Amino acid sequence: MTMVDPIENPKLIEKVNEEFKTRKGDKKYEPMIAGPLPIGNN
Repeated sequence: MTMVDPIENPKLIEKVNEEFKTRKGDKKYEPMIAGPLPIGNN
């Protein structure tokens, strides 16, 4: 797959989103390092 494929075929994006949700499951992202946000984001 190339970057042009989703532009030419929008249904491909739907398939990719479905696959992502299937692989991800119910997992929630948890950062490995706890603490305040980086200085640039405060």
